[in-house]
Amino acid sequence: ALFDPSQLHQVVMNLALNARDAMPEGGRLTFSTGIVLLDEDYCRRIPYALSPGSYLRMSVEDSGMGMDQETLLRVFEPFFTTKAVGQGTGLGLAVVHGIVAGHSGTIAVDSAPGAGTRVTVDLPLAEAAVPLAASAAAPAVAAGAHRGSGQRLLYIDDDEVVALTACALLRRLGYRVSSSGDPRQALQDLARDPGGVDLVVTDYNMPGMSGLAVAAEVLRLRPALPVVITSGHVSDALLQQARELGVRRVLLKEYLQEQLGELVFELLGEPGAAR
Repeated sequence: ALFDPSQLHQVVMNLALNARDAMPEGGRLTFSTGIVLLDEDYCRRIPYALSPGSYLRMSVEDSGMGMDQETLLRVFEPFFTTKAVGQGTGLGLAVVHGIVAGHSGTIAVDSAPGAGTRVTVDLPLAEAAVPLAASAAAPAVAAGAHRGSGQRLLYIDDDEVVALTACALLRRLGYRVSSSGDPRQALQDLARDPGGVDLVVTDYNMPGMSGLAVAAEVLRLRPALPVVITSGHVSDALLQQARELGVRRVLLKEYLQEQLGELVFELLGEPGAAR
């Protein structure tokens, strides 16, 4: 199948992390791949516009807690999650669904309470696949989208799924991105080379250190460096504190994929304007 490597990595990581979280006390996680032939009858029965032919099938199966029918109906909704506050964003399966659909594939989830979960992804083989440039895999990187030219970004977020998604988006837009799930380590690295980054994006709610504390230290190291804070909930108090520190923007995570690229371009200016 024709598939962007970074997006394939996102699919595998998101599915694996979801399976891990469904087995808090341990369990069995199984990946399997193979070639399947989807005939006209099958393509008519599924809710996707598929053409009959040969497809690469990848299945990810866990022995975890499983999901009820009500949950199954919502698993692809952005920001829908059954996890406790602070333990997940609800972006994982929504991201996977968007990537797979953009590559003219399908995704199905089979699950029942106490019976584990199986996620099946079918992708058309190369001769039948839609070229990535013509797909809808990355709506935020549409034709005419503002692009960077190698400016250096630092992305700090302890949520692996969000970080993978955001960094892949920014790299497709032409930026060089380094990421860290540990804000203290990221700040130590930045202190060694404050001029090695053109913009910092940091999550607000992280264990041990808030995004405001990160921003304060970044701006102490380099006062003119653009800093963006992302958060799942943006309050008036957060906005006020961010303004007082000199943070350039606060972005609601719900709009990360739609707005992050344009926001970074706005703050860094025209390509080649790295500072």
